[in-house]
Amino acid sequence: MRTNDLVSLYVSFVETNGGKSRPVLIRRVSEQTVEAFKITRVRLKTT
Repeated sequence: MRTNDLVSLYVSFVETNGGKSRPVLIRRVSEQTVEAFKITRVRLKTT
């Protein structure tokens, strides 16, 4: 992984079994850690 990569990561559910693949943007990578932002969709209400 490199900075600015878009990747899909599997995220496990905490309160139940299973999980989902979620897109994330890789922000920073070091030898011991990876910092990432989750990518979400916001639905805007229209009037």
